[in-house]
Amino acid sequence: MPHATLSPAASTILQAASAGVEHAAVENDQDEEREAYEAAVDIEDHLDANEHYLPPTLVVDSNKKAKKDPTLMSKSLKTASADVIVTGTQNEYRRHWKSFVDFCIANINEITSPEDIEALVPNLPQEFPNWVAYWIMDRCDSQSPFTGEAKHPSEARSTYGTAQKMRAAISHKFGREYARGTQPWTENPHKPGQYIGNPSLATTLSQYMISLRRRKVRAGEVVTSARAVDEETMKRLYTFNIKFPQDEAPTAKSRKRKLEEPECWAGYGLRLMLMLLYCVSMLCLLRYDEALRITWDNVTFGKDFSSGAHYVRLDLPFRKTHQNGVTLFAKWWKLSGSPKGGYVFRRKHGSRFSDDPFLRMTAESFLECFRTNLCDIGIDPRPYGTHSFRRGGCQFLALVLRWPYRTICDWGGWSENFDNPGTIFNPNVCFPFTLTFLALLAVRECEAERYDMSSRRTMPKRVLDRTACTSSTELHDTAPIEWMSDCALLAADPALDRGLTVRADERRTRAHPRREQPRTVFDVGLYTSSPSSSSSSPSPYFEHGPGVEMAPSPRAWVARWHGNRAPAAHIHGVPAPARAPVR
Repeated sequence: MPHATLSPAASTILQAASAGVEHAAVENDQDEEREAYEAAVDIEDHLDANEHYLPPTLVVDSNKKAKKDPTLMSKSLKTASADVIVTGTQNEYRRHWKSFVDFCIANINEITSPEDIEALVPNLPQEFPNWVAYWIMDRCDSQSPFTGEAKHPSEARSTYGTAQKMRAAISHKFGREYARGTQPWTENPHKPGQYIGNPSLATTLSQYMISLRRRKVRAGEVVTSARAVDEETMKRLYTFNIKFPQDEAPTAKSRKRKLEEPECWAGYGLRLMLMLLYCVSMLCLLRYDEALRITWDNVTFGKDFSSGAHYVRLDLPFRKTHQNGVTLFAKWWKLSGSPKGGYVFRRKHGSRFSDDPFLRMTAESFLECFRTNLCDIGIDPRPYGTHSFRRGGCQFLALVLRWPYRTICDWGGWSENFDNPGTIFNPNVCFPFTLTFLALLAVRECEAERYDMSSRRTMPKRVLDRTACTSSTELHDTAPIEWMSDCALLAADPALDRGLTVRADERRTRAHPRREQPRTVFDVGLYTSSPSSSSSSPSPYFEHGPGVEMAPSPRAWVARWHGNRAPAAHIHGVPAPARAPVR
């Protein structure tokens, strides 16, 4: 039996990593790895069946039809099946596997050639997952597996994203080529001493990957999940879909035409619906299968007569807090025939959506559309799955909008056990929620400060430019975050259930809790002034003095919780009732 020559230093690191990782975090990590592997296998199965799952990327002009290269279209679409996206990923898997084999040859006793690794299958040794961890440690960790000490600053260290790809290569090798699938790495109960399952799903390796991620975060590295939909991806999807030609045919396409024109898998209407679904899932921190359950009975269009602002009200009784966009909702509602009921996200019918509002899109159909849409903009769809939008939404709120973790947990309805980082984003108790959304256009920097009463510290903030508001029925191409302006992402760092003081121009104003009858409703109002308002005419939703604008952040929102918990203050400048005057 071969044994690693890297012990005991490397083994000590692995043992330390195992000691600091809880079982729940290991299960979540293995679920993510399993989901990513299954997505990759699903795509490869489509390609093997010559279904041409991945179309070539074409340039789309907003004023013209989709541009088609006659030379490309005249060739066999088998070339398109071997698209550079897939080829690049497969080559990356092969490159990482070769790197792992070379590492084992150099550092593992009795492994002198690639054939020695092949000869271990199917009776892999118990230490095999440790070898994978040592290999990742050598490339990505700040500690050396050879000495157990910190590496010299001159030694290169790859990112956590690279470590994820290295692990994915092992998952693919043993899951696909060695037919071990997504079975966990365990000892065979009928044959003690033999191990079955995918070594990439071993508990030891999962614990090490979690420990590596945490240590990289502490070291200052911006760690983002390779399986999350990030802001840049949403921008590219928005730009591509919103400029797609709108002169789509009302009929379904034949199988022959689908093969001849794979880029026309979806028309403008279907793309608009998908874009709304992307944004709702990401901003509301939903799994896409949850977002597909939204009906028009949960959506209300309205106008605030005191400010003239248009809004969309979304009532979701089945899960956590949610928010969504205004303009996309309005455009999709109009395009879909102004339905009075049924599902918001309809079943795909050819390149269009179904005319029957009571037929909703299935999770499988959405996943296929989403992956193909990613290929439209040249992104490998393999890593993305059920939780990609939730992860992307959390990362967007934390890294782009700078929300604190406590606020994200409040917004997502998750637990707040901050002594156990692995359980922060586990689902907690869910209540019925009501949200109200209004459109706005731009933001600007402001020198006002937010004073957090619970932590006694001040921090700079960005506030709403009240002079830049406009109607929700128009496209806003000048906003700093374009894809979010059309979706009206109004976000901030609210301090729920905590007192709040806003200070500007040496004037301090305290927001007071409103005393109302207890009821289990969570109102999130995204407020803005009317298009004709100016800085000299304050919005009715904000109390402010000279030089003070109390909208909290680039996309301002105000939260009110009425329940049996401790009374929560109205957040960021909501005027106090008469019996609790502003001081």
